[in-house]
Amino acid sequence: MSIALTAKDTRLFVRCKTLEKALIEQAAAALGMSVSDYIVSTVIERSLTEVQRRNRIEIMREAFAQLEEFMQTDPEPTPALLENAAHYRQTIDSGMLTVAD
Repeated sequence: MSIALTAKDTRLFVRCKTLEKALIEQAAAALGMSVSDYIVSTVIERSLTEVQRRNRIEIMREAFAQLEEFMQTDPEPTPALLENAAHYRQTIDSGMLTVAD
């Protein structure tokens, strides 16, 4: 996702509690940023993370659906798949590749 650097042309109004505002102001000051810039950068970062997370979930759902369909339509592994699985197991057993728990 590319974000173009253009003039600020929109406002976003947010209401918060006094203590929350003080905390935000403190954090912005610690980073040498204006409160507005701090809020925008923080929200943009969090928004990008959330959009990427949702995209990964959608991709995982699609991949699972494809796997499920494959398993139902082709129950017998091909020789190439068996060979790849054996190679993968050898790679794991040799320590050249580790599997996260």
